[in-house]
Amino acid sequence: MAITSNHTSTIPSEGDSRLQAVANTSTDGMLVVDADGRVCFANPVAEVLLCRGAQDLVGRLFGLPMMLGEVAEVGLLQPNGHLLSAEMRTTRILWQDSPGYLIVLRDMTERRRIQEALRDAEGFSRAILNALSHHIAVLDEHGVIVLVNDAWRQFAVENGDPQLLTTGVGANYFEVCARAQGVYADEASDVLSGMRCVLEGNLPSFELEYPCNSPQEERWYQLRVVPLHGPRRGLVISHTNITDQRRQARIAADAEALREQLQSREREIQALSVI
Repeated sequence: MAITSNHTSTIPSEGDSRLQAVANTSTDGMLVVDADGRVCFANPVAEVLLCRGAQDLVGRLFGLPMMLGEVAEVGLLQPNGHLLSAEMRTTRILWQDSPGYLIVLRDMTERRRIQEALRDAEGFSRAILNALSHHIAVLDEHGVIVLVNDAWRQFAVENGDPQLLTTGVGANYFEVCARAQGVYADEASDVLSGMRCVLEGNLPSFELEYPCNSPQEERWYQLRVVPLHGPRRGLVISHTNITDQRRQARIAADAEALREQLQSREREIQALSVI
């Protein structure tokens, strides 16, 4: 926006003086422009944002705002050539008994930096979750799923919920467990009870092993529920495929049973040989 000089000196009214007093203690940049868009007043923060002193700004053409009563994002060119991101709000006022505009400028640089840092952190967290083979979902305190990883999503798509209607973000996992019917109804009831106990702090965690067979194979999973630590209450749910562990445990148990049978048979043979 172009700024041209046409400086005039005036004495502010009592109302204008009160506005100046407020503006001079504000952490936002504040400008008053007349009906022609010329600067009548600039507070210290506006001087910093615009890289000009008040004496240099007053009387110069700042321009008229395009929108009133709304928040607009503007770029303020700095002496080093960089653009400073600012939020601009404008309202009509009377200044020295003449119509004008109060323009409030808020430096968004720090907020943008924080937002970018949060986005980076969120992206990093998602990348970590998606790298895990465990099926993971994050629930809020009401049981609503607020985040799932790729493994959770893929398993749901491949096992009867392609649209993620009951296992995707926005679904209520508590209600899904409460409505469960058939062979898994009892386990779902136990899961619901366990989740509520963890959420209420009565249990540090909850675990359950359960079958989840497919047409092609027998499968076993371990459900683990832990509390979500932070400003919001919630739960982290993970399902881990433990089929191989169960299979190895069964093989080991069968081998141990066979070993005991062989030892028993050897003892019987030894007893007979003594006779």
